[in-house]
Amino acid sequence: MTNTSMTNTSATNTSSPSLKSSREYVASTSSGYFMLLLLLLILVAAIGITVSSTLSSGLVTTIVTLCSLAFVLILKGFYMLQPNQAAVITLFGSYKGTDRATGLRWVWPWMSKSKLSARANNMISETIKVNDLRGKSHRDGGAGGLARDRHRAGAV
Repeated sequence: MTNTSMTNTSATNTSSPSLKSSREYVASTSSGYFMLLLLLLILVAAIGITVSSTLSSGLVTTIVTLCSLAFVLILKGFYMLQPNQAAVITLFGSYKGTDRATGLRWVWPWMSKSKLSARANNMISETIKVNDLRGKSHRDGGAGGLARDRHRAGAV
């Protein structure tokens, strides 16, 4: 009976064992503007504690050191995404998610951020027909095709 169930299971799995399905997950990131505000508050606190000498010197040194460490850790997590860009977030090479929100973003500093273009590229396409400003028809075969056709026609 177990042989039959194993046979049925292997018969339904028609994909190659070497192919793994991949799935995109939303990364756990936050707005960089909030973290920028927090960064400025830490900087003001460190300067304020340094200027006020009501605390003992050892306590001031400890607080300023902790504020400096927090400042560096927060600063390391910033990155900027433009439209049609995405950031792949990894932790020691393990995929944790993809961030597609544009603007100033922040993620934990020990996470790696790799930017990539999310622009659609079609490498295999037919020549398309494009009309110029005068309504004249041109064939565009990809990057620079219209300019090439205009040059051949003597329009440029």
